[in-house]
Amino acid sequence: MQLMDVVTAYLYGSLDSDIYLKVPDRISVPNNSAKRNMYCVKLNKSLYGLKQSGRMWYNRLSEFLL
Repeated sequence: MQLMDVVTAYLYGSLDSDIYLKVPDRISVPNNSAKRNMYCVKLNKSLYGLKQSGRMWYNRLSEFLL
C-alpha cells in the first residue's frame, strides 16, 4: 500500500448494522401534512462523524492487511 485517503475511507465505508437518522430539514418528506418525526432516513454508507465509522474502517483495513 503506497497511499491511503482516510477521509474517503470514512465517507464511503460500509456499515455492518442498520443505522437510522432523523430527516434533515432540507429534505422534503412524501406527505407534507404529516409530522416530520414520523419519517427517518437509513444510512447506506458511513458518515465522518459517526461513532461506528472508525471501527468499520479499522475492521476493513485489518481484513485487507491480513
